[in-house]
Amino acid sequence: NTTGMRMHGDDLLRCAWNTERDHADLVVTGIDGRSRTARLDGVGNPHDILPDEGHLVAVVATEQNEIVWFRRDGRHMRTWRPESTAESDSWHLNSLVRHQGRLLVGAFGRFTQRKEWDLLGKPASGCIVDVDSGAVVLNGLRAPHTPRFVDGRWLVCNSADGELIAVDSEQQHTVLAKFDGWPRGLLVTPRAVFVGISPDRKDLRTAAATSRVVALDPTSWETLAEVEVAAREIYDLVLAPRTLIAAMSTASIRNRTSSKTGR
Repeated sequence: NTTGMRMHGDDLLRCAWNTERDHADLVVTGIDGRSRTARLDGVGNPHDILPDEGHLVAVVATEQNEIVWFRRDGRHMRTWRPESTAESDSWHLNSLVRHQGRLLVGAFGRFTQRKEWDLLGKPASGCIVDVDSGAVVLNGLRAPHTPRFVDGRWLVCNSADGELIAVDSEQQHTVLAKFDGWPRGLLVTPRAVFVGISPDRKDLRTAAATSRVVALDPTSWETLAEVEVAAREIYDLVLAPRTLIAAMSTASIRNRTSSKTGR
């Protein structure tokens, strides 16, 4: 249920949705593996999280068609909405990124009707938008996710086409890799670019279909390795310290053991 995950210092921040869709939960896990949770009211179906403006956290409330800023204790601070006339989930807002001091957000399209992007078959209306000015930074995308600015150009998961693409300053699109699934989640390192691949929700080969992480060579874009993940979908990828991962694993085992013994 995690749809948004970032490292901030030694803390791992996760945004978790719930089936009621009237709120989300901010889960902050420290380097010791201990977690604390704050309720984020008014956030339905969150689709990203970003530490922003000092101690605030920006959360994409996709259902409400908004970006909402909270303190870590869950106190609401302010809200941004692209158009007052737009219905809920009409843009399908998702990935947040800061670039040259500007906050950018991904969208499936600047529509006014609820899930109009889905009714039209996820057309090439997807874009990356500057939150403050409303200017479109990237366009012509199909269900974009996880934009990352690398070496003077944007890398974007063009999810509906199953592609990782590069977009240059002239808005020229170059396909770097194609996948037999839904790419979403992008982690760039000097040695490899990691992409999360989820099976198509509407065309699952088996009920137990799993997602995977693909490692690509950042020069040739050839596949270096693939690792299956015991989950149906991947939303994002982050680079986390080994100490944090070890502490979270120990805490998970301890919680499962306590649950079994009734403690």
